[in-house]
Amino acid sequence: ADGACGGAAERGRRHRRGGWRLGASGRGRPAAVGGAAAPHRGEARRLRVAATRAAVADFVAEGGGLVANHTAPICFDDWDEWGQIVGCRWQWGISSHPPVGPCRARLVAGHPITDSAPALIEVDDEVYGDLATSPDIGVLGVARRTADDDDQPVLFTHQYHQGSVVFTGFGHHRATIEHDDYGPLLLRSVDWASRR
Repeated sequence: ADGACGGAAERGRRHRRGGWRLGASGRGRPAAVGGAAAPHRGEARRLRVAATRAAVADFVAEGGGLVANHTAPICFDDWDEWGQIVGCRWQWGISSHPPVGPCRARLVAGHPITDSAPALIEVDDEVYGDLATSPDIGVLGVARRTADDDDQPVLFTHQYHQGSVVFTGFGHHRATIEHDDYGPLLLRSVDWASRR
């Protein structure tokens, strides 16, 4: 990161990127840039957001890799292209998930992401269900919200133009990311998505 959110090494520093000054407060949070009376703040923010979205879409479309983790389908619901990039989208009033609890994901063998993983992964997390998914996703793992639920895709690959995308549905908290079976699966997802 460029210091916009700040870490211990970034506190108090200011950076320039693309003409925008980014700063971090002494507490590691974004600092206000320009003061309360800065004119056209809303317009400047809108332009930055549009430019960032275009940069992400262009990066993936031109062959970049993306791993979309856990809440990715529910993010940026004012940006239609995000669901196309990720390969799925949360449907307000239709999609759902139960509270965090025991989840069992069945994995499909025969793909570099899943080949060295166990056939079944059990974690305490959430299963998102009834997402709007692209018809061309390559499902690598499924789980159920409840015992009588349909299989829900919790791990899949997707091509967005020339780019490789992996969606990993688990990851609600640190324990899942560090899980002995799920952590390596996430790392292999990054490896696969970043191949060129």
